[in-house]
Amino acid sequence: HTRFHQATFHSTASFEGAVFSGLAELLEVTFLGYASFARVRFEQGTGFSGGEFHGAADFARAVFAREAYFLFTQFRQQARFEGARFGESAGFAEAEFHGPADFSGAVFVRMEPGSVPWGTYAASAAGEAGRLAELRDRHRGGTGGAGPLLDGDQTVASSGSGLPYVGSGLALTTIS
Repeated sequence: HTRFHQATFHSTASFEGAVFSGLAELLEVTFLGYASFARVRFEQGTGFSGGEFHGAADFARAVFAREAYFLFTQFRQQARFEGARFGESAGFAEAEFHGPADFSGAVFVRMEPGSVPWGTYAASAAGEAGRLAELRDRHRGGTGGAGPLLDGDQTVASSGSGLPYVGSGLALTTIS
């Protein structure tokens, strides 16, 4: 289990080619420079929720074998996910992409409805569901507790034939 919580990387951060065999939590982490997770393999659930990428974020050809969550994550410059593979579920609810976002060639494996609810990762990762609710409220200026944690209920995925598939999961909600 790897956990970076509220950490700040002031310069380049490179994890290229690394393998995370356990749960990888990079929650509310700030990357001020270039951040590379190119060709990284995440064997278990992965969370980058509440993070900020001020420099380019590179996830090209990364493999997310199970859940991958980027809830409320800010991508200030380019976000590269080309050729990435997302396993059981991918969540980008309320993520913001301020620069180019490249998902060309990415594969979103179809998640069967009900097979892995969005909360599986959040609830199992040391009670992070409450932290995500706080993040939502902070971003919306809310008072906490009201309404569902997430608004989305769809994930765009590959059907295997190259055509998009819309299934259960989370939605990418903001690209600006």
